[in-house]
Amino acid sequence: IKTPLNAIIGFAEIIDGQYLGPAHRNYRERAAVIVDQARQLLDAVEDLDFAAKLRAERARGNAAGAQGGSALAQVFPPIVAEVEACLAANGALLEVDVDEERHRCALSPELVQRLLRRLLLSLCSLVAADEIFRIAVTRRGAMCLLTIARPHALAGVSESKLVDPSFNPTLFAPAGKDDEHGVGLGFALRLVRGLAKVAGGRLAIDEHRITLELPAAE
Repeated sequence: IKTPLNAIIGFAEIIDGQYLGPAHRNYRERAAVIVDQARQLLDAVEDLDFAAKLRAERARGNAAGAQGGSALAQVFPPIVAEVEACLAANGALLEVDVDEERHRCALSPELVQRLLRRLLLSLCSLVAADEIFRIAVTRRGAMCLLTIARPHALAGVSESKLVDPSFNPTLFAPAGKDDEHGVGLGFALRLVRGLAKVAGGRLAIDEHRITLELPAAE
C-alpha cells in the first residue's frame, strides 16, 4: 500500500508544484487535496504496520515498552505544542492538568507519542472558537489515564458512531453532515483503540469524556 501511495503523492506534488510545466489552478488545487489525503492515509497505514509489529513482538513474549518506560512529562510537551497550534487556528483554548512527577508509562516513547498525537490531533480540530479543550493526565491503579473532555461538536454522539470508520465530522460542516475529505475521526479513534488494546491498554468512551488508558511503569 505504501508504494502506490508514495507514487500518488509524488505525481500530485509534480502537478501542484508545476515542475513539468504550467498547470491550471483547478488541477493544482485538486492535486494539493490529493497530497493531503494520501499523506493522512499513509500515516494511518504506518499505524497499522506499527500495530502488526507490536502484536508480533507480544506474541513472541517481548515487552511492549522500552526499559524504564516513558516519562509523560517528556513525551507530552511537543504534542501539546501541535494541539495548541491547531486550537489557535480555530480560536479555541487549551487547559492541561498533568502531574509531571508521577506519571510514567510502561510503553515505549514511540508508541506513546503515536497514540497521544493521533488521538489529540484528531479531536482538537473539532473544538470551536472560545471553547476550552480540556486534557488531564492521572493514574488509577496500574494504569496511566489521559482524559479528554468531549468537544461540544461530539455531544450526544454514541460510542458506536464515534468509532465508525466512516464518521468524520468537521467544525464547520452543516449539522448532520460528515466531511468527505481526509481520514475520519472514527477511523482515527478505531486505530487508537486497536493500538491501545495490543499494548495492554484501552480507549474508554462515555457521555462526557474520552479516556486513553495505558499500562503504568512500576
